[in-house]
Amino acid sequence: MLHGRGLAVTRTTVNSVLYHELSKAARVAQDSQYRWSATLPNRKAMVSAHDPQELDASYVTSIGETSGPSTEECRAARRVLQVLRLGTTSCRAAKAVSVGTKRIEQELYSRTDSLLQDGTKGDMIVIAADWGFGKSHTRMLISSHLSEQGIPFIHECIDARAASLAHIHRSVPRWLERIQFGRTVGLRDALSYGVLPQDKALTWAASNYSDFAYGLRWAMSGSEWGWLRALGHLYRSPDYPYQHPKAWSLVESVATFLNKMNRGGLVLLLDEAENIDKQYDIRGRRKSYDTLGRMGRHPHILPVLFVTDRLLYQLEQDAIQGTADSWGNWTPDAKWFVGRFQEIQPLRPPRLTDGLAEQLVSSVARLYRTAYPNCSSLEPELVLTHWRQTPTRSTRLLVRLTVNELDLRAQNGSVK
Repeated sequence: MLHGRGLAVTRTTVNSVLYHELSKAARVAQDSQYRWSATLPNRKAMVSAHDPQELDASYVTSIGETSGPSTEECRAARRVLQVLRLGTTSCRAAKAVSVGTKRIEQELYSRTDSLLQDGTKGDMIVIAADWGFGKSHTRMLISSHLSEQGIPFIHECIDARAASLAHIHRSVPRWLERIQFGRTVGLRDALSYGVLPQDKALTWAASNYSDFAYGLRWAMSGSEWGWLRALGHLYRSPDYPYQHPKAWSLVESVATFLNKMNRGGLVLLLDEAENIDKQYDIRGRRKSYDTLGRMGRHPHILPVLFVTDRLLYQLEQDAIQGTADSWGNWTPDAKWFVGRFQEIQPLRPPRLTDGLAEQLVSSVARLYRTAYPNCSSLEPELVLTHWRQTPTRSTRLLVRLTVNELDLRAQNGSVK
């Protein structure tokens, strides 16, 4: 048919013709997100709706098996399960299977909301736990809340190289390209699509003389190179230490700018912050501590550190050495951070008691039944018995064991 029309046979062309023919017959429909789904209720209705001469049996069988009834709720649940199978998490997955996190959520949300409402904040938030015990889950919960409230935030995984806090001129351009305002990503898009008011932003830029304001003025007047300056791309190369204070000044200016735009400021979600100890030596760690100290003392920047106890141990050792050396070669901000960090009581995700573990298994099982309505129920004790025998008894492991057990039951015929 396509050759007869003089069209090239490509996947895009085939799909466009196929969907057009099926949509005319009201057999498929497209939703607001441009996804196609079958409109017929079941396979029998689809078979009876077709002329046997039009479709062969294999085609009808494939359509009936792949286009069964599926609501948006089912599709959303299946997307969450795909994430959980990998041992990772997402905002949807975190909200779908959270148990026992009410206390830590209230503490986190009150701190971030006060930044938006009246500009007040603590110096920093520390969330400590071992690998697989809820740090990423907590980060997704707070990310979801920040998105809902429209508070600008950045997520970064700290390391000792491209994402080192001792060399933030390498990271700042990426931060500003990825800063999130709800569902809008990037400072440039936030201004282009009206998430931030352009008139107010231009007025602020015209009355300030920082590098960020200078670049922003030119960028908003149509000069493309202005974005290179406003977003910090000019500081990435050459890769020398004198670029570090320039990049930090840019971050300070952006945080102040966001505060003037009635967004409160900037939240920095710094994951795997224990990797600071992977710096080459104490000089790199001191520089990272200095950066964190500046973040904590800035009135419009709220750093949230996700750490393991490895960082707590490293800071304790560096504090002892710094005291022995009379804090020689330490900046005031680096010294302040080390002292202040040791005074902070870290927030810790809830450890799984037997009751919480059973709730978590039941929560994942309910999610699975939402995704696959015909699946049989799961007795939590089947999973918990094996999980209790593991050395770590981690939260992540329990979730993966539960999903795996449900998948095995599905393969054995418990799910149609």
